[in-house]
Amino acid sequence: MEENISQDQPVGIPVNPVQCSQPVKGKPWLKIALFLVLGSVLVGGLVFAGIQIGKKQNQPSVQLLPTPSTVTFQSPTPAEVVTPKSDPTANWRIYEVDYRSTKTFGFRLKYPDDPKWNISEVKYGVVIANREMNFPDYSPIEHGLFKLDVIILDSEMDATQWLEEQKKTINSMTGRLDQYLNIKSITVDSRKGIYYERNDGTRDSTSTPGNVVIEAPNNHLVLFESYFDFKNNKEIFDQILSTFKLIDQSQTDETANWKTYTSQGGKYSVKYSSNIKIYENEKFSVDGVKIPLKNTTVLLSDALPDLNTNYQMSINYNLLKENTSRKEFIDNYSSCEEIKFEKGKVFSIGEKEALIFEDTPCGAYGMTAIYSVSNGLGYIIQIETNARYKDIKKYTDPIFSTFKFLE
Repeated sequence: MEENISQDQPVGIPVNPVQCSQPVKGKPWLKIALFLVLGSVLVGGLVFAGIQIGKKQNQPSVQLLPTPSTVTFQSPTPAEVVTPKSDPTANWRIYEVDYRSTKTFGFRLKYPDDPKWNISEVKYGVVIANREMNFPDYSPIEHGLFKLDVIILDSEMDATQWLEEQKKTINSMTGRLDQYLNIKSITVDSRKGIYYERNDGTRDSTSTPGNVVIEAPNNHLVLFESYFDFKNNKEIFDQILSTFKLIDQSQTDETANWKTYTSQGGKYSVKYSSNIKIYENEKFSVDGVKIPLKNTTVLLSDALPDLNTNYQMSINYNLLKENTSRKEFIDNYSSCEEIKFEKGKVFSIGEKEALIFEDTPCGAYGMTAIYSVSNGLGYIIQIETNARYKDIKKYTDPIFSTFKFLE
């Protein structure tokens, strides 16, 4: 019997299924082949299914995660970098006064290395100012002027008691009732003290000068008393305080065992260390030749390894006409354009005010020069060296601290 296949139906889907209830006569081999095909298909299907099940059982389970949303990455916050604060007083000038023979102690402090800042020595103290103190007739506060007195006081009182007594004394002397503001304890060089501001009623409280009194050895006090424009100079005031150091008898005096040179004609004495040679009435030229020079003493140092040089310090004195001023002395005796009165900075030597001219181009090497007037004599001190003054001064300052004018 022939099979009719519709052209409109998909191939493989029978339209009239074959009825197998009756054997196909005359074709037994077809039946056998059909069973073989069906059996092969059945066995192949079972084998394939088993293989797939085995694969699934041997594979690890996978947990599907939701698609992540967009992630914004932030740069890590950098660690805070702490920059060490520089010391604003590192390059300031050092000033030292030594009263160990009378007050059993002295002190040293630093002040700005700036031409407008001057320091001068008074009895048992110093005056630091940011201008010369001979003001014209105008308000120093309006022009930013500032002055600080640092004075050693004899007193058996502590700082608090002294301040209370000071209030009574000032008010009784002036008839005013001054205001003492912002009183508080303070420590300077590990010494107890009091900070206070005194308003005499002539200014508003924001510009009232600040003052400090600290306790010092052997019934002494040290008073820091400011004047004029304190408001705009308070930072300088605080920085000067931070550099203040007492020098007492227990501290070693490096000049204690030095030799003393005395000039009778020059009316001065000075001490010098063992690595210095003294020459009188002669000076060394640039090529090492000794040149006669009247009224002159030279202190010639050995080589200074840290500076790879040495220095020649000459002290020359000149007899002056009566009442010759320091300005007249400098302008008449200096042949160098860089050494003129108006270009000098205040310097103290032998408890007398002098003028210093640092690192001038004068002379063969260049030099630092100091001019002072005392007892009718004019003094010219020259430091000649290949080093700058700021580097050589650690060697010359101790010498200057021993310098004394003889009456």
